Amino acid sequence: MDTEMEQGAQPAPIKEIYQSDLGELLTTYYFEEKLSEGERFVIPLKNITFREREESPDGESDAFGYKISDATVEILSKEAKISYRTRLRHKHKVPTVIRRLSDYAERLNLKDVIIIGWVIVSIERNLTDKHSVTYGCTLIRDYTSVYESTCFGKLNTKQTYYEPGKVHFSILS
Repeated sequence: MDTEMEQGAQPAPIKEIYQSDLGELLTTYYFEEKLSEGERFVIPLKNITFREREESPDGESDAFGYKISDATVEILSKEAKISYRTRLRHKHKVPTVIRRLSDYAERLNLKDVIIIGWVIVSIERNLTDKHSVTYGCTLIRDYTSVYESTCFGKLNTKQTYYEPGKVHFSILS
């Protein structure tokens, strides 16, 4: 196929790319490197081996990240290949989120585990002035398949459902 592409052929989008680890890697790169300086997140555990799997009963986040501003920690729950329902389920299953953050924290260094631990305590005690949640949602698309008007869907039109959290939606092509 590479030879054909070098000769100018444009192959059909490859569905497997959309459903592979490439999406998770690109999403991590986007949130850590491509956002403007003050908007970037630290994603301490980049090894996609440890992410939640599709077959897991609650599977919805590829990884977690954070950024600190003033006295609050903004937690990033990032997911490639997202859907409106799985993201909303994450918001409403607080015990599951706490368990998954705790499992995630077990693999972190001291600096990162202190920050994630603080978020866990803030969530458990409903200290909403100490933490916030950003649902980082990314779609991976071939450049011929990017339709912003339809790709954003309910994640765009129903963002109020995620409040007090917010949705950061991106399409990478």
